[in-house]
This record gives sequence, structure tokens and C-alpha cells, in this order.
Amino acid sequence: MLSDNLQEALCLINTALESSPEDGRLYLFRGILYRRLKEFTSAIEDLVQAAELSELEEKKVRKVKEETNESCSVQEEVQLQLALTYNDFAVQCFSRGLYAEATLLLNKAIKQEKNLAGLYLNRGGEVASPDLYLCL
Repeated sequence: MLSDNLQEALCLINTALESSPEDGRLYLFRGILYRRLKEFTSAIEDLVQAAELSELEEKKVRKVKEETNESCSVQEEVQLQLALTYNDFAVQCFSRGLYAEATLLLNKAIKQEKNLAGLYLNRGGEVASPDLYLCL
């Protein structure tokens, strides 16, 4: 059932992207959906696109945000979602015995979000014991 709802949401976001292809938030939302659907390559592509678009947009409005003390929430959310996507992809690789690939993906995740302890635990779990491997 949840998968059906995610597919429906995906169709709606695709329609919205046809109307607003420069809206980084839509790529962010679609990237999150792809991650939940375990379509990690598509998720990464959309999250990278969201990061690029939101960075351009945020440069344009940074002065306004600084004056109103608003944070760069879209960019921060993109970075978090990209790290979570790398982590989920690594979990899938690890479960299939693709340890080198899992480590590479976790290194990318840590590069995106250095403050998520679970990423370090997951990476360390590969070396110490597969039983320690956690999903964020």
C-alpha cells in the first residue's frame, strides 16, 4: 500500500517538474521518494540536481534571508537526504556482500554529513562485525 502511495506521489511530482523544472525543492522531494522506493541512482541524481538548483537560488536570495535570519533549509535538507540515500544504498550493498561498494557509499555519506554518528557506526560495523551494521 505504501509503495502505491509513493508511486502516486512520484507521478504528481513528475507533473509538477514539467511545469517548474527549475524548482530545486521538487527534485529534493522526488529524490526522497526515490530513496524510499530504493531507486538509489535516481535518488542521487535528483538530490544532486536539487543541490545545484537550490545553491543558485539561495545565492540570489541570501541577503534577504540574512536580514530575516532564515536558514538555508533547502540546501541543508538536500545534503541530509543525499547522505541518507548513500547510507541506504550502502546497507543494500552490504547485505549483498558488496563491502567495498558499501564502504565507498558510506564515505560519500560521511562527506555530506559529518555529524551523523550512525554513518560512522555503519562504516565501522563493516570492519568490526556485520552485526553492528545499522540502518539510519
